[in-house]
Amino acid sequence: MTKSNDKKKLTRGEKWLLVAPLLCAVLLFSVIWFRQKIGLLKKIEPYLIIESSTWGDSIESMDLTSDGLLAAVLWSQRGASAHIELYDTYKGTSRSTFLVGNVWSKNASIALSPDNNWLACAGGQNADLDPTARVWNLQTRAKIADFYQDSDALCFSSDSKTLALSNRSLDGSGYPTIRLWQFNTKSAFRNLPSGPKKSKNDSFHYAHLKFSPNGQWLASVRCIQLESGSETPVFMREPDDVLEIKSLKTGRVIRSFRMKRVVSYDFSPDSNTLIVSHKAPSNQPLQNPQLAAYQISNGQVKWTAFTPTDWNEPDSEEDKLTVTDLAFAPDGKTLACQDNVGEVTIRSTTTGHRLLTLETPRDRIKWKLSGGTIEKQPAVQYSADGEILMSRGPRAVLLWNTNDWKDKL
Repeated sequence: MTKSNDKKKLTRGEKWLLVAPLLCAVLLFSVIWFRQKIGLLKKIEPYLIIESSTWGDSIESMDLTSDGLLAAVLWSQRGASAHIELYDTYKGTSRSTFLVGNVWSKNASIALSPDNNWLACAGGQNADLDPTARVWNLQTRAKIADFYQDSDALCFSSDSKTLALSNRSLDGSGYPTIRLWQFNTKSAFRNLPSGPKKSKNDSFHYAHLKFSPNGQWLASVRCIQLESGSETPVFMREPDDVLEIKSLKTGRVIRSFRMKRVVSYDFSPDSNTLIVSHKAPSNQPLQNPQLAAYQISNGQVKWTAFTPTDWNEPDSEEDKLTVTDLAFAPDGKTLACQDNVGEVTIRSTTTGHRLLTLETPRDRIKWKLSGGTIEKQPAVQYSADGEILMSRGPRAVLLWNTNDWKDKL
């Protein structure tokens, strides 16, 4: 018997059985690759948008609890009383309402203590009739203090034991002051001294108060208010704001920075760096950087950066993009900045370079800008764990999940 050299031919079905596992593996690999690719290109959007239930309400100020569970929003409406609403940051539902009264200041602000026990508000209408600053217990919702003073800026210390309030009313020296209120005694135990005026016709007030994370300093912006009695016409003068860092132990200024119109600033988590946003002079809009990082120990500039613009020949000063607020991420590696048209950018804290832009979904919210810009504070804030970033529009609060872009940086 002879052996046959003919090999058995495979049927079409048997061939598919051999090739199918390879094709499935290639298909699975392609799906995984495309999902990763699409994830990198996917548009980042806020996971929650909070809007007022009352038509016409605008946001004066906002804050976020350190655990990121609650967002406090100060809503106001022209001709009506303002109110603070506490929202659940996961469901967007209202948890509590605090009545404030009439708000007269565009810098009216609210602040939540880092231990999530206290809520404070400043910027009332009339210090002789109504308190211009109030403090509530966030757990019981009970009001614990009223301040009858002309104040529109406030902040809590990192240990939640001290509340700093700006005071436009004159003290014994004839100047506005910063008053420190201690919670364990519930009394104003100290006034930080003021600096001199630039001229007898000018006045100033303190704005943008902020404690350093290490609890040793208090920063403030001394804003010059030009009076009509000055020798140089008001519209021709561009006064310098003075950003001062004062020691809480001695009350003395340890560092000061003079620049054109300080808009916002923030301390790094280690309290070694201060990043400032300021508005450039109108006669030199492109020659002056709008972001600058300073080493607090020696006052030296670490880096400067221009904020990007999308205009060629602006029609007015408001057409220029300005960083209206900024906030360090808790890890200190990135910086969130919001400009005056509502866009949020994520920047490097070592170079100031833009890493990512979060596009505001204006088609999903009631987006209407008065005069085309946002100029109120604050605008961006991180939760203590860095998982949530809160930004704002004129009539809406936007909450972002930072995990959506960590792999894109």
